[in-house]
Amino acid sequence: MTSDTQIYKDRLYIIKYYLKNKTSVTKLCKQVNRSRTWFYKWFNRYKLYGSEGLHNIIRELPAMPNQTPVDIEMKILDFIEEYPSYGPVRISNELKKSGIIVKPSAVYNVLKRHYLNRRKLRLEHIRIKYNVVKDKSDLERAKELSKTRSLITKHPGDVIGMDVFYVGCLKSIGRIYQYTATDTYSSFSWTKLYTDKGALAACDFMMHVRNNSLDIPVKSVLTDNGKEFTTHHKSKKHSFERLLNELNIKHRLTKVRHPWTNGSVERFQRTILEEFYQVTFRKKIYITLDELNDNLNKYIDHYNFKRTHQGKRTNGRVPAELYLLNNNSAA
Repeated sequence: MTSDTQIYKDRLYIIKYYLKNKTSVTKLCKQVNRSRTWFYKWFNRYKLYGSEGLHNIIRELPAMPNQTPVDIEMKILDFIEEYPSYGPVRISNELKKSGIIVKPSAVYNVLKRHYLNRRKLRLEHIRIKYNVVKDKSDLERAKELSKTRSLITKHPGDVIGMDVFYVGCLKSIGRIYQYTATDTYSSFSWTKLYTDKGALAACDFMMHVRNNSLDIPVKSVLTDNGKEFTTHHKSKKHSFERLLNELNIKHRLTKVRHPWTNGSVERFQRTILEEFYQVTFRKKIYITLDELNDNLNKYIDHYNFKRTHQGKRTNGRVPAELYLLNNNSAA
């Protein structure tokens, strides 16, 4: 016998007992450990509908005419599987490029219904789905990169912000450092991973940027005062600075303890932390540096050529569009 059937029989027995014995309602309720409110609720149901009225009423869910269609809801969920760090506004903008029109508020409601309305929840969902063991030695230990302000430039290539940050230590690879460069005008960016962050890596990365600048001349490079970029001995010339001289590129240094001077690259590093590393380390365990570099390059390609940006200058465009737009004026 199901619990619902037993509850129905108990209600019927109590009401029939009352009708047969004409006992006091208060006394009866004490005997069966029920409230007077409970009794009159079911007694009135019995008078109106008979014994059928003593069954639990299953209310139909109200129609939701404004609810997102199932097919679009599934596309939203499929999209966050690939880009779990994106918020409702960016998801709405990206889906619009595929011809799917859905408001940010509707995206948020879909995420909320699936308990995915917070970025941390979406990232944890990805980690569990791909069955990757959580390891705090990954990028979770990386330094928090604060929101910073950017330089004002007029053309692509005027100022390339460059920096290096510690990605983490993977058991099969060791320490990993990411060199990062960002065009402060367009947000077009370059990255490369190394197991060392010294001057040789800095020089190699500078050549990587120059060789992949899409024929946009690099006029100046802005870095901090780290040992990989400069030396404090006036009598010696740093190898990175010598390379810049050979390439006819001006070297600019940020003011000590003023990281916001290089705000574009700092902000990009925070973006790549949230959108790439915190996602990819939850999907896969990397064995080689080349493997991680390959996936990083795919993300950078997406960032530069497909991912829309919400800044004042980009205004919904992708960095490559702005970077190449002024090719003639930059030359």
